[in-house]
Amino acid sequence: MPKLWPQKFEEYILQFLKEDAGYFFESLPKVPASAAHLNKFKPSKAFETGMEVPWNLQGRLLPQKPNYLLDPLFHAGAYMVQESSNQFISHVLSQAFPNSTNPVVLDLFASSGGKSVHLLDALNGKGTLIANEMVKSRLRNLEENLLRNGAANVLIANNEPIDYGKLKEFFDLIVIDAPCSDEGLFRKNPNSVKEWSESAVSACVGIQQRILSEILPTLKQGGMLIYTTNTYNVRENEENVKWLLDQMNLEAYPILIKEDWGILQEEQFMFRFLPHLVQGEGLFMAVLQKPILHETFGSNRNLKKSKLPFIPPKKTGFLLPWLNSSEQFEFLTFGTSVYALPKHCISILEDTLFHLNILKSGIKMGSTDKNNALLPEHELGLNQFFTSEFDKWELELGTAISYLKKQVLQVPIGIGVGWQLVTFQGLGIGFAKVMPGRMNNYLPSELRIIKDTTE
Repeated sequence: MPKLWPQKFEEYILQFLKEDAGYFFESLPKVPASAAHLNKFKPSKAFETGMEVPWNLQGRLLPQKPNYLLDPLFHAGAYMVQESSNQFISHVLSQAFPNSTNPVVLDLFASSGGKSVHLLDALNGKGTLIANEMVKSRLRNLEENLLRNGAANVLIANNEPIDYGKLKEFFDLIVIDAPCSDEGLFRKNPNSVKEWSESAVSACVGIQQRILSEILPTLKQGGMLIYTTNTYNVRENEENVKWLLDQMNLEAYPILIKEDWGILQEEQFMFRFLPHLVQGEGLFMAVLQKPILHETFGSNRNLKKSKLPFIPPKKTGFLLPWLNSSEQFEFLTFGTSVYALPKHCISILEDTLFHLNILKSGIKMGSTDKNNALLPEHELGLNQFFTSEFDKWELELGTAISYLKKQVLQVPIGIGVGWQLVTFQGLGIGFAKVMPGRMNNYLPSELRIIKDTTE
């Protein structure tokens, strides 16, 4: 029988785990456990009977991977499919979140947004998250997942770490899910096995230290760094953390966990997830803090007249009824689209928009027609701040799936003419416009269901 993993990797695991290595290798060929993270801002009946992920109150362990593409609750943003190890950040944030009235947080390698949703949970509507992804091919998935999540205090960016260099001591918290050799994904992604080599590990270490060197000047004194990889080897994990402690002068930040969780804890601030010990994939995470070396007073911002394209308050009246708590927002125009951004996020947008490639900020509300009325954008109906007073068209499961396939629905008696928020179990899944005897389905074509399976 051919080996499922490289010989050098096997030798490392044997040295690292010793008598437990057999259990580790026995677990690798097994089907990965499935899990989901529930959106606390969109309570639903999703996975009501699921077992709770031990380190995340909003996490659920699932008996099998759900057919989420055929679940309207997924399209409504009620949950995100996410394996359980990566949900550990929820527990870390419960103890290591910055003590700031308006924290600024960076998810440097946001990928599909798995850690970003936990950061938004921890922010709880305050502060600002910059969800950054360098790889352009991943941006659509990131944007769609954050759209479904429905938070307003988030900027989506596409930048290299070095691009943040002008933002000195800017962030209260930085999460770095570093590019790595992906040993922890061997059983989920066969390509990661084929691409593994000792030289690839060495290359990853160099890349990781370069990234950390470029981004650490942007972390405030007293700010938190969460460094994580999906790999097992010491070089990309513990040795990099030692380098951060010795060469970059960071300090360990202890996190309390429960012994029965099966997580290997090293020196109270480093954590390893191994597939034979937890119902999850391989993961390493370390929590560190930048020391306070000198007093800082006030803000480093250069206060100038804003260059942002604000809509004057006297012209925003037609926008206000679309949002709950609309007084908390500023309204801006970019191109032909109208955006709403929480007022406490405006200074962050001002500081970053002309230094970084910011793709999106806040809520994309829609565009205006010739009568200065709003043509609503799909994401507005899924946002947590969307007005509760809007007319709603509640659908059953089969009809909701038909809507999500962008089919034209028969309009039942009692549904009014005009814009309707289409809902499933009370959660918005998109807009429809009803006219006498017919309706238009305004679900974006790129979001429609085109298959009946997740394969």
